[in-house]
Amino acid sequence: MHRLLIVCLLFVLLGATGCYYFRATQTPIPHILYTKQGPEPAKCLVIFLPGLKDTHKVFAKQNFITTGRQALPHLDMAAVDAHLRYYLKRIVFPRIIADIIEPAQQRGVTRFWVVGVSLGGFGALHFMRLHPELIDGVFVLAPFLGDEKLLQEIAEAGGPGQWRAENSRFAGEVGYDLWQWLTANKDNPAIWQHVYLGYGTDDDFAPENGWLARMLPADHTWSLQGGHTWTVWKSLWQMFLRQRVLYPCPQRDS
Repeated sequence: MHRLLIVCLLFVLLGATGCYYFRATQTPIPHILYTKQGPEPAKCLVIFLPGLKDTHKVFAKQNFITTGRQALPHLDMAAVDAHLRYYLKRIVFPRIIADIIEPAQQRGVTRFWVVGVSLGGFGALHFMRLHPELIDGVFVLAPFLGDEKLLQEIAEAGGPGQWRAENSRFAGEVGYDLWQWLTANKDNPAIWQHVYLGYGTDDDFAPENGWLARMLPADHTWSLQGGHTWTVWKSLWQMFLRQRVLYPCPQRDS
């Protein structure tokens, strides 16, 4: 991932403007809202966050919206173009709150879930970490979980159960705050009650996804043979929907 960023930065310095890593941020953040049919407004909104190379349009292209609408006709859904630049500028969550959540609250929505793929899974977990008062639950698909050096340190310590955030040599690296939160709450069922995970067993992120899986209740995790692909994620999304986790979109305990 870092090598790709360096190559992309070189292109930008040479005058190229199309690199997906350095797309411009906008206000409001671009998104597509899919509202439920019928006279009664939805009480729950599912927010989709894409991966590194995708835009918000990928969820419709990959039939996440169609299958979601078939299983969850009572919900609103919003696909958000939360690309890397929003994360780098630390404005992704303020923009989602101002541009998507607050208008939804004005429509009568009271519950919010986040579905994130890869980088979007990283974002979904951070969203819950930073704003537990807003997010009722997350479903993360093959989430990116941090810098390679940090993950190697966690592995060498024997995994998250033995790793100590206060002793880390990589406190400033991407993912440190997330693992600090995850390990501090590893025995807190109130956190894990509404965290769900899906990933491919051949995914490059599978080892650290496995660490997260072992923190969760057994029925909150699904894994399939396959890699970091939409073929795997579509199947996992359908498995998640069949569990009816989002029906009737339960509210997280305070």
